[in-house]
Amino acid sequence: MALFALVYVVAMGRRNTYVAANGFALVVLYYAAQRFGLEFLKPCSPLIFDLTLFQLLSISLSL
Repeated sequence: MALFALVYVVAMGRRNTYVAANGFALVVLYYAAQRFGLEFLKPCSPLIFDLTLFQLLSISLSL
């Protein structure tokens, strides 16, 4: 999340209108991607297609 915050602050400093208009959606997308990746490191049992519950929830957040 610190990396996202740094990129966001730089983009806002450059007055990027896309980032300003879609900031919340970008945060949610970044969080979902980060959570999806980190869940591979945890020893949880898979539900569907070798994905855990939290990975499936992360995919649903991305849609």
